Amino acid sequence: MPGTLHREVVGEAWRTISPKETVVMVEDQDVLPPVPCDRIRRHHIDGNTVLHMFTAKTHKPMEMASAG
Repeated sequence: MPGTLHREVVGEAWRTISPKETVVMVEDQDVLPPVPCDRIRRHHIDGNTVLHMFTAKTHKPMEMASAG
C-alpha cells in the first residue's frame, strides 16, 4: 500500500483484505488493528526493521463478524 495513505485507511484495508501474511516497518505496526500473530520474523534492511507477521487463521471484517 502507498505510504502516503492515512493510518486509518491502511487499517481498514487490512481488515477488509484479511491477509495471512503482513509486512510492515516496525515503527508503523500500530496502523494495524490488534491481531494474534502465530509467528513474527524481524528483518533488518538498510538500517530499518521490517516485521513479517503470519496469522494462521484469517479474521473476519467487523461487519461480517457481527452479522454471523
